[in-house]
Amino acid sequence: MKSNTLKHGFYPLLLSLAMGLGSAQAAPDMVVVGYGGAGQKAQDVAFFQPFSVADHSKLI
Repeated sequence: MKSNTLKHGFYPLLLSLAMGLGSAQAAPDMVVVGYGGAGQKAQDVAFFQPFSVADHSKLI
């Protein structure tokens, strides 16, 4: 009974998860929400400006 459960329950689930992972893609744009102020400015300088200048051809 246990092997029947694995064959008809677990393996199809595993197969569907594996097929779903193969079609994952990154979005071309990213939206960041902030609360403004000094924290927003610090994030802009530390993260967003260097990332927008970086060579993104390596990431694809």
